[in-house]
Amino acid sequence: MYRSGLLVVSDQFKSSAFKFLLKRAAQHVRQTLYVHCEQLDKEKKINDSLVRKQYQLIIKYIYNSASEINNELDIRVLLPTTIGEWSKREIAKSVDVALQASNDNLQSTTNLDLRSSLINKYSLKDSDLYAHEILDLSDYVENNNIEDHLEEIDGDIYPSVIIGGTFDRLHNGHKLLLSTASLYSQKELYVGVTDGPMVANKTLSELMESTHTRIARVKSFLRDIQPSIQYHVVPIIDPFGPSITEKDIQCIVVSQETLKGGSVVNEERSKKNYDPLVIKKIDLVAAESNNQLDWMQDVKISSTTLRQKILSDLLQPLKDKKINAPWTKKIESFLLPDIPKQRLPYLIGLTGGIASGKTSISARLEKLGAAIINCDKLAHKAYLPGTKSYSEILKVFGKGIIGENDCIDRKSLSAIVFANADLLEKLNNIVWPAVADLVRQEVQIAATNGTSVCVIEAALLLEANWKKFLNEVWVSTIPVKEAITRVVKRDNVNEEQAKRRIESQMTNAERINHADVVLTTLWEPEITQKQVEFAWQQLNRRIGLYQSLSIGHPIDNRLQMISDKLRTQYSIENGKDLLQLDTTKKRSTITAMLDLCELFSYWLKDADLVKLAIILAHCDDQKDVSRFLDSISSHEKALRSIHECLDLHNDLHNSGYRKGRTTLDGDFINDMYFIGSFFTGDVSVSNSDICRRQGLTTDECIKLVKQRPIYRTHLCQQFLEGRLEKIVNA
Repeated sequence: MYRSGLLVVSDQFKSSAFKFLLKRAAQHVRQTLYVHCEQLDKEKKINDSLVRKQYQLIIKYIYNSASEINNELDIRVLLPTTIGEWSKREIAKSVDVALQASNDNLQSTTNLDLRSSLINKYSLKDSDLYAHEILDLSDYVENNNIEDHLEEIDGDIYPSVIIGGTFDRLHNGHKLLLSTASLYSQKELYVGVTDGPMVANKTLSELMESTHTRIARVKSFLRDIQPSIQYHVVPIIDPFGPSITEKDIQCIVVSQETLKGGSVVNEERSKKNYDPLVIKKIDLVAAESNNQLDWMQDVKISSTTLRQKILSDLLQPLKDKKINAPWTKKIESFLLPDIPKQRLPYLIGLTGGIASGKTSISARLEKLGAAIINCDKLAHKAYLPGTKSYSEILKVFGKGIIGENDCIDRKSLSAIVFANADLLEKLNNIVWPAVADLVRQEVQIAATNGTSVCVIEAALLLEANWKKFLNEVWVSTIPVKEAITRVVKRDNVNEEQAKRRIESQMTNAERINHADVVLTTLWEPEITQKQVEFAWQQLNRRIGLYQSLSIGHPIDNRLQMISDKLRTQYSIENGKDLLQLDTTKKRSTITAMLDLCELFSYWLKDADLVKLAIILAHCDDQKDVSRFLDSISSHEKALRSIHECLDLHNDLHNSGYRKGRTTLDGDFINDMYFIGSFFTGDVSVSNSDICRRQGLTTDECIKLVKQRPIYRTHLCQQFLEGRLEKIVNA
């Protein structure tokens, strides 16, 4: 499987063929897929109305199909440009493979002709397109031609066009909008990216990418698909942006949801005696399905649905220091030294703003098996008469806060500290050390009882700097407006008082910056329940792997330990054992193996990764291979070797080399591993694993490769011939 590819399509494809094509292409490319329309590109007539109409239909079919196939593939349709014939197109990413459909229009194109054609059109090195794949459409059922729908599309073009949006987590709906606007644009395109008050009320706005990131991604995409237009991508803090400051803009592109916005823009332009904008409406892209989290489904794909999908899962892989947290010296001193390391529970810190639903989430986690340590309840003990903290509080705040039975009136105290940040900090500095002592005692009790997970619920957990003592931080978040409503109702205070309490704490965005997992109680209780259940399921998956690899082992031995576990438990050293398992055992073994790689890929050895890729390829499940390659993206040397091996493996598999074999040939996998190790590293043989290990010369190493049984096949000889020649020349 390749990281990136260039798919060549024809304007003669049926309208339903694109979904079929993308499914085929997704079996070969896992990250970025460029789409090049061969017949239309030959025309080189960006000002041709018919060409623009055809491209509008093509991008509509492709981006809609891309979402329906439920694939993470970054698909980019390259649009026609006004650049002269002598200029080559620049594209942002290198291209590993050229993909071509085997239909009547393109069947006569040879690999050499296709490579030559693409290299002439794009700034690609010959080495970039080292592979060529034919996508078989023999089982495709025909549908309508693209031309059947051309009457539905206008081919208008305007010197200057504008669009606007959040463009958070750039998705296929955004790509369709941006691409359509580019087709309407002759010279320049303005893009307003919402910022500040324009995004404050967005659902889960705290999970939005930064404005800088969103602008950068929009620019990168536009320059990639259409480099001949001048782009002005700017932040906007009102619904208008450049549309009411740039008089010469002629057209605005909108969706059904923002159609009214186009009319409002024209009303503002009329006040300045500007010409009204032509409003062009496009349909949004349908959202892909996700059965696992069906509570968050939406009919149309949007940034909001993508932010919802982040809920309950890890925002990013945990670092080694977090994985090891319960077994570090800091935790040992924080807890009690007499608790055995193997019996320390996994510590989750649950925090969030006032009235964000922390207690509700804790109660749900408790029913699932977690021990809950509620710091608010423990804090009540810190306020009791006779404690050290009680005396210190009275020294700072005076006896005016004493209520019945000499107890501190916490409601009166809250009114004082929430109105004064300095006093709030003084109170926290008194109470939190006392609460910490009580938490230690609770953790000791949980450890003694054999509890595997402790959830420490604390509103000021991050302010108290407890993050360093925890394995993970979970944050419950709700919009400020909802928080105010809840506080007013719960605490019987007015809106201004509620607002002051909220403003005295960390913002939602600040908390989420520290979060490993984010949850929300914004919606119905059953939705909260599903979030918590999914988070718990993922947590237990992580804990099982962490504990099987970490307990009682120094961090220094981590790399060797994980590689050893891959070899022994999952038969990396002898891949045929895995394939001889029955279907159920094989599936569970592969899943566990992939979980391991996904969470610990940083420490895995390149040599083990190469062999694992070969084993997965033999198991004939492309999804497993794709997931594995995604998890090891940081291992560039291993990936180069793996791509070489997978190419050869696929060729041999398709040629019938394995025909009639019910189990994996041990010699075959060892040969594949040998060749994979040979190519690991740079092209130079002196950097390959085999040469480093055995101290071989170039000629000796090549001789060894040719002695392998697999080299007797014609395909293998053909595959290796050019590569061995490069090594010799190097």
